[in-house]
Amino acid sequence: MGKKFLLRSAIAGFLAVGLASAAAAQTVTMNNNGNAVAYTPSFAPANKMTAAQMENAKPRLPLLKDISQLPNIGLLQESESEFSPQAFGSFGGFPFTSRIVAQRPNSDNGAPVNAAPYRQTGKLFMRFGQSFFVCSASVIRPGLVLTAAHCVHNFGQGNAGFADEVFFQPARHNDSLPYGEWTSQSIIIPGVYFNGTDRCLPGAIGIVCENDIAILVMNARINDKGVEEEIGDIVGRYSLYQNDQGYTELGGDGDLAAHLTQISYPQAGYTGVRMIQNESVAVQDSPLALGPDTDFNQVVIGSNTTGGSSGGPWLHNFGKSDGYTGTPAVDSNRNRVAGVTSWGFVDDSIKIQGASRFGNNTAFPEGGPTNVNTLINFGCSFGPSKC
Repeated sequence: MGKKFLLRSAIAGFLAVGLASAAAAQTVTMNNNGNAVAYTPSFAPANKMTAAQMENAKPRLPLLKDISQLPNIGLLQESESEFSPQAFGSFGGFPFTSRIVAQRPNSDNGAPVNAAPYRQTGKLFMRFGQSFFVCSASVIRPGLVLTAAHCVHNFGQGNAGFADEVFFQPARHNDSLPYGEWTSQSIIIPGVYFNGTDRCLPGAIGIVCENDIAILVMNARINDKGVEEEIGDIVGRYSLYQNDQGYTELGGDGDLAAHLTQISYPQAGYTGVRMIQNESVAVQDSPLALGPDTDFNQVVIGSNTTGGSSGGPWLHNFGKSDGYTGTPAVDSNRNRVAGVTSWGFVDDSIKIQGASRFGNNTAFPEGGPTNVNTLINFGCSFGPSKC
């Protein structure tokens, strides 16, 4: 599973890789090359959050203060002017639509939130000290849940940056928890996010970065028959697309585009307890957003979701099979996650959000595992049932 350290007895070793000391006993484990770091509390997690803790939890979406932080705003303005402002707010550039996912048990007229392929997504709660926060997440392996690194760790703060506890509520709808609440055994993030060396957009350090992704190793449960079950065995799981899978060329400038579905639990402007489905054109490493000759491993969409959407999946070909028998599209596999919500804007009239692309990049070069596969492989080492 990699090299394991107990912080109280190995602080010197941690300092060599940018780790700080901690008062509470905890275990940090690195994979063999240090590209992935796992945090496992040594104390038993709380059984449940209280209603007040859930009600008062705050979102953790990293926000750009101003559109000028994206360097090439002129092209964005030109693009936005060609479309209806109703689709984009006062500033935008990528068409989108959004809706509340209804809870319709036993209905075949579209999948309700507590049926596949929606139920693989859920609401995420994190405790940092005495404060609770919210994000979104999705199941991608029997015992592994995918979210954004910023949801569970403060960029560059080493072992001191991790959330103390994480709770996951798949397919939550208002006060209904059809699959209960699950706790995380371990948190796994990229080493470059852990120590703050990830490649980020200048002026947006810790906000627009190449590797804002995380894997949660979930605790299994014993069912009423005495059998241990993993979360993915109950709700199912999504698969992944990485690098350029599912994208086609947009124009002649080398940009790649796709239609993606964003699933999440935003709070501001929403209830925070209803699943929101957002559909958008997605552009990969677009000079419309990040300027020409820049590549920060980003995917950009149009979206009006807000804080709480962080960590929610961005999916290619979302939905059930519709029985279509014609010529299939390229990369037509269903429900493939290509990124998770990573950043947005303080000004909610700017209808743009970004995600760290799943794939190879500066810290995870070609020829080796991608960023998300590195984390998944480490998560699988926590036990055969997890994968």
